[in-house]
Amino acid sequence: MPTVTVLAVLCCALLLCVPAALTEALAYKRTAILDGQWWRLWSAHVVHFSPRHALVDGAVLALLGMVLEPRLGSRRLALALLAGSPLIGLALVVLVPDMEHYRGASGLGMLLTVAAGALLWQHESGLRQWLALLGLALLAKTGADLFGAGGGQGTLPPQVAVAWQAHLAGALCGALLAAMVNANKRPRVPP
Repeated sequence: MPTVTVLAVLCCALLLCVPAALTEALAYKRTAILDGQWWRLWSAHVVHFSPRHALVDGAVLALLGMVLEPRLGSRRLALALLAGSPLIGLALVVLVPDMEHYRGASGLGMLLTVAAGALLWQHESGLRQWLALLGLALLAKTGADLFGAGGGQGTLPPQVAVAWQAHLAGALCGALLAAMVNANKRPRVPP
């Protein structure tokens, strides 16, 4: 049973039912974070702009969590999500000073996507052609988002742009996770 995956998806779903004021207090808000509201670096990834937005992000987390959790273990997956959340948020604070608001699990979804892709590439050579195609599609989508052509696919309000920067930060965290997992599995050579 993928416990961490289920908890992450449930958290996103349950937070759809809270009052808007609480959602607003949990969302990424750059000025609030700079004023010391550090919890937003974690909580912004589990609140969403709409039920459809949460459904899409939750489906991505569920699918990729079910691929990764058996391979990594629940503890490692939980640590990856708990460490990746503030890293993505801090990347936004430092690198995107004009981004005031962010909500959603898409940065974490990208973390899981890249980690799963890298680990499957390493250990499932029969999937490499499909992984390469999916990787190209992901690059094309990210490029479209970068140039404003992605449009949020109907999951975001019209005035909200896709936060491709959060996706990029998540991808870097996912690559780091995969590298750490692979480094731990290499046989150690005695001195």
